[in-house]
Amino acid sequence: MQFEEGKIIKTLEIDGKKVFLRFLKKEDAQGCMEYLNSLIDEKAQILLQEKKTLDDEKIWLEREINSNRLGSNISVAVEIEGRISGLCSISKGLVEHHATEHVASIGFGLHKNYRGMGIGQALASLAIDMAKRAWNIEMVRSSYYSKNIASAKLHEKLGFVEVGRIKNGIKMWDSYSDEVIVLKKL
Repeated sequence: MQFEEGKIIKTLEIDGKKVFLRFLKKEDAQGCMEYLNSLIDEKAQILLQEKKTLDDEKIWLEREINSNRLGSNISVAVEIEGRISGLCSISKGLVEHHATEHVASIGFGLHKNYRGMGIGQALASLAIDMAKRAWNIEMVRSSYYSKNIASAKLHEKLGFVEVGRIKNGIKMWDSYSDEVIVLKKL
């Protein structure tokens, strides 16, 4: 599927609410900022620890949209009741070398009000399927914090298997966690 700003890729219905999985658009900067800052407020186990400004998000969003246009990245937003409630980004290759073009890296998150409802699984599955068709990848890499049990269970449901750990590889708010590295062969 070709990237088109704001295009709805898939629609779900969860608890009577329409859930749109769609490409990002320029107008998403405020919504992305609010979503990411809500994760930081709850001290979610993500790499970000400092709140983002609207200018930060505008710059990030422009890069994401450009990467989507160039075909090196697929970014999908979760929109529920007009608000950005989750994001997923999958990138081709681990670095800019042909030797890793068969591998993609994925990261995803969801607002706490919508976890455990199957949205994250649908979001990640959609992005992986799109990447497989677009890039002919053979495997997808991801990682999560060892203390994040929900993420561990979701990765397992998606078919990822643990391939390694970096002991104390994550330091968040003065607390350490192992980084669990997982792989899904396609």
